[in-house]
Amino acid sequence: AMQDLGSSIRLLIPEFNLAIEFNGNYWHTEAIVGKGYHLHKTNLADKNNMQLIQLFEHEWNNKKDIVKSMILSRLKYNNKICANKTKTINIKLEVKNNFLEKNHIQGKDSSTTYLGLIYNDELIACMTFSKLKTANNYELIRYASKLNTNVIGGASKLLKEFRKTHEGPIVSYADRRWSSGRLYDKLGFKLNEIIKQDFFYYNINKKTVHDNAKFRKDSLTNMPFYDANLTEYDIMKLNGYERIWDSGHVRYVLS
Repeated sequence: AMQDLGSSIRLLIPEFNLAIEFNGNYWHTEAIVGKGYHLHKTNLADKNNMQLIQLFEHEWNNKKDIVKSMILSRLKYNNKICANKTKTINIKLEVKNNFLEKNHIQGKDSSTTYLGLIYNDELIACMTFSKLKTANNYELIRYASKLNTNVIGGASKLLKEFRKTHEGPIVSYADRRWSSGRLYDKLGFKLNEIIKQDFFYYNINKKTVHDNAKFRKDSLTNMPFYDANLTEYDIMKLNGYERIWDSGHVRYVLS
């Protein structure tokens, strides 16, 4: 059934207040479902105190192990390791990138500070930060634990370690398609702002997905079909791309 792109899997697990939907990319483009479809579903789930995971086709195809691990974590099936049995270390850039590629749905990042937890000589969790250009603020960019493993108190231990040497507010963003922000609540972050939706481009023929930042109008002049009088979106459509909208993000702040 996962391969049937025309249908959305609606898996409801009431005892965990969890719902999961599988979105075939073509069938969830703006041309077919509009702009607000995924956000509306997320808001509906929120109103019913339900966490809805909305999973796009490319995430399942490219990051299946990570997706399964995230779902198993919500269902409390993952292996559990207590953070007090782990050791905190600074990790190297390459180690951090490899760990995030294997264990985080968004993969590696552009952070500048990365801390890890070691258990039995193995890296089992990682948290990354960057200093923001404005004021003395930091951004918590990623937290990931090893596939199929929950480190109880792991995020809290890494955050405390970071706090030993860094003062000032920390901001972080949760993707509403995946996260209900529960981890942020546990860490003492406060909800600061619900951020409007964004989109990515989907190439209908090649079935590939692309970050919209690469397709600003002034960078489209070398496309086969280009007309300066048209909008970015219209030019992209002429060249076989469609937009797929997300459910927006939530900004959290720890003061």
